[in-house]
Amino acid sequence: SAPCPWRWGFRRGPGREPRGGGRWGRTGVAGPGWALGRVTPEVAGAACNLPGRTDIDAALKDPADCMIVATARIEDATLVTRDRRLIAYGQAGHVAVLAA
Repeated sequence: SAPCPWRWGFRRGPGREPRGGGRWGRTGVAGPGWALGRVTPEVAGAACNLPGRTDIDAALKDPADCMIVATARIEDATLVTRDRRLIAYGQAGHVAVLAA
């Protein structure tokens, strides 16, 4: 999803590039079977109404996580992540997830 490089850069701090440098947006998803999701109005709306938020609320407090999950659900894609909270959300049956 498009928010991923933004989040990585944000976590690294001001003036720092996302992991892999500024090339990430051009080459980070350049392999077969990979696609960069867009934040559309549909995704933004779905991010506000994800199922199971009351069950696993701590997993989806971050708005960027909500957009990423909504993108995966709408695109019928598998979310690849190391985030334990998102893995638990997927294991609860709300989104296809693959632990990285």
